[in-house]
Amino acid sequence: MDAETFKTITIPICISTLHRGGQENCFRRPPITSAVSTPLFQTLLKRVTPSAAFIIFPSLSIELFYEYSRISASVSSEQVGRMTVIMADEENKDKKFDSKSGSLLVKELRKSFGSGVTKSYEWRVAQLNSIFKMMDENESEIAEALAKDLSKHSFETFFSEISFIKTSCKVALKELKHWMKPEKVKTSITTFPASAEIVSEPLGVVLVISTWNYPIMLSLDPMIGAIAAGNAVVLKPSEIAPASSSLLARFIEKYLDTSSIRVVEGAVPETAALLEQKWDKIFYTGVLPMESGHATMGKLALLLITLLPTKAFGSEVVLSFYQVDALRSRLEEFYGKDPMESKEISRVVNSNHFARLTKFLDEDKVSDKIVYGGQRDEKRLKIAPTILLDVPQDSLIMQEEIFGPLLPIVTVDNLEESFDLILSKDKPLAAYLFTKDKKLEQKFVSTISSGGMIVNDTVIHLTAHTLPFGGVGESGVGAYHGKFSFDAFSHKKAVMYRGFVGDAPIRISASLSFEQVGKMADEENKNKKFDSESASVLVKELRKSFGSGVTKSYEWRVAQINSIIKMMDENESEIAEALAKDLSKPKFESFVAEISMTKTSCKLALKELKHWMKPQKVKTEITTFPSSAEIVSEPLGVVLVISTWNYPILLSLDPIIGAVAAGNAVVLKPSEIAPKAIFITCKIHRKIPRYFFHKSC
Repeated sequence: MDAETFKTITIPICISTLHRGGQENCFRRPPITSAVSTPLFQTLLKRVTPSAAFIIFPSLSIELFYEYSRISASVSSEQVGRMTVIMADEENKDKKFDSKSGSLLVKELRKSFGSGVTKSYEWRVAQLNSIFKMMDENESEIAEALAKDLSKHSFETFFSEISFIKTSCKVALKELKHWMKPEKVKTSITTFPASAEIVSEPLGVVLVISTWNYPIMLSLDPMIGAIAAGNAVVLKPSEIAPASSSLLARFIEKYLDTSSIRVVEGAVPETAALLEQKWDKIFYTGVLPMESGHATMGKLALLLITLLPTKAFGSEVVLSFYQVDALRSRLEEFYGKDPMESKEISRVVNSNHFARLTKFLDEDKVSDKIVYGGQRDEKRLKIAPTILLDVPQDSLIMQEEIFGPLLPIVTVDNLEESFDLILSKDKPLAAYLFTKDKKLEQKFVSTISSGGMIVNDTVIHLTAHTLPFGGVGESGVGAYHGKFSFDAFSHKKAVMYRGFVGDAPIRISASLSFEQVGKMADEENKNKKFDSESASVLVKELRKSFGSGVTKSYEWRVAQINSIIKMMDENESEIAEALAKDLSKPKFESFVAEISMTKTSCKLALKELKHWMKPQKVKTEITTFPSSAEIVSEPLGVVLVISTWNYPILLSLDPIIGAVAAGNAVVLKPSEIAPKAIFITCKIHRKIPRYFFHKSC
């Protein structure tokens, strides 16, 4: 789990609108005692892969570099490489936590959850108050543990761990009644007389696997969401921060209800034993792949891209050497002429990471690209802040995670090239843009897909509980913070209350027969082979189409949804015939349960689409002033819909309607158990040019 690292690319580019302020304001060092973003930079920078993109301003480039060089955890030589947990209580140090122990633990928690105790408002409030009290009464011990594990500065400990958790508790306590309240929703004429609501209910017994760089915050913040949602919780803190792990185990046992909330300390064997159990959700922060379908990747990793302005001479864009000189000057101001002797530069986390970073710097194609820094001390595990200019894209440092004080700079010729570079990578956890150009701002927001995005600042979205924090694609699955944490650990249960008055005499028959898997009815396609190569070509074509931006437009989405209605209208008899052959479905049922429902979904999407696409304005914190914030719904990209046989038309087209409404390119795989429905789908697909503007999507 210590493989969480990051890569930084700086893209100098000629955009005069990016900066009009004085250079003195640009390259100032953020006071650690007052800068809001100082500790929070590390939350993102600790987890960065070549799959993400940031764009930041030159004034923050140096600030970021300052933070960046501080985040490598300073660990004493006795702690280097220590991968096993130090149990706090001697009586427990020889106890082995294995699969049997895990099974017993989950059984106990399921019994507690089954009693209903965790579902009550009073229990949730009591636990949240206890977490707040735990943080309030033990600030010095928490700071001491973090100093032992990571040499974390006391101010940073307070701001990014203690204060962060206390704020999360306050928000949850203030909003909990509102979060728990069922959400009333409208019903349709087909369900009359009826009322409906969405009830948030706890998932059950959940597992939170934390990481080591923010061992308190990244353990307790998801726990707050899980508890607020009414779950029983098991926390597995990181063994790489043993003092923090031990502290959490002791304090959670002391302050919280251990019949429903437990801590399991340990390393790989203990984690493996936990993962063998059945959980209702696994919330995991780190870079290891999780095969469980019910896991939420809290945060994975990022690539950092920095956008710097350059000077243009004719058609040639060149890097301003002033910028490199300014970086060098500020680094010297921060750390002195000999940064290796600075007390403000922390160590690399362990010898393995030191060797990996050294390998990056010593590569033949990189070693001559160092324009500042490069000094190293293996014994003390220290590397000076290092700037590299025009590093080749195929070098190790540009292909792998960095997670150290190394700043590669890559120059590009124009703005479009910078966008192309970002889009060529996997989607980032966060993306930043600094500009006064509203058109560029709008283009950036609509073009770049990322977990979060900030215009004219960095990282502070982490402090806004009204915004979801999480990645997309390779940078993470799921989101949390504030109500989003509550939702992450809740099931949204659809509940309808209906009377008997007005009950229709005709009900859909539940007695259906179906044919076994048969030959495809479409003779012309029966000998065509669809293999991995065909799939690769298909996805490539769709990615190209999606990348063009055509599917993101409101007009395209509306056109496709209207085409689905037209498709259903013009082919009712053929659809009913196919369903009769596959499942002996009566025409009435085919119309009501498949054709009509699909058309109703289309009409609803058309009616609400503008509202769904509109960014949702949310409140911001005083810590982010002056700022505004919004939640933007963006398409995921190229999606696959795999349908089933019992409602082969509805269960194929209904998710497609959602995917198209969201602006995605779509591939449908209908069920082979309903071959006639496949036939009609294929037949209609051949008519797609009549209905769809873009067959490729």
